[in-house]
Amino acid sequence: DSDSDLRLVTASGKSGSVYLRDADGAWRFTAPNLTGPDFLSIANGARLTAGGTWTNASSRSLKQGFAPVDAEGVLARVLALPITTWQYTASAEGTHMGPVAEDFHAAFGLGSSDESISTVDADGVALAAIQGLHRQLQAENEALVRRLEALERQLAER
Repeated sequence: DSDSDLRLVTASGKSGSVYLRDADGAWRFTAPNLTGPDFLSIANGARLTAGGTWTNASSRSLKQGFAPVDAEGVLARVLALPITTWQYTASAEGTHMGPVAEDFHAAFGLGSSDESISTVDADGVALAAIQGLHRQLQAENEALVRRLEALERQLAER
């Protein structure tokens, strides 16, 4: 490959290349004879699958300092979080949707900076908000069922 800046070859003959594309300046990693499930595996457990899915390391054995979450509180903060559509200033990849990192960090205090949002944090916030919403709807539904039952008893007594 004449564009290849770095070519890696295993003892068994499998190869991959790393190069900087002249057309757009993007780094490109190729592994044309990939046979395993992962395209890229990181020592910390994260990986990019051969199909193109980024998978974050998330095993309990890799974590510490567990603390319960107030799902209803998370829901309230999600509801107050500005969500907009936007485009990256240095990219023509199209429109995206979501919060900005500064607002996300101010609302949840997650991650190491207010300049980025980790996908595991965004996922965790979304799942906690879903749990909070479920609990709210469940409580409202139970109250409505009790009210309906009371009204039905009143009607039956007439």
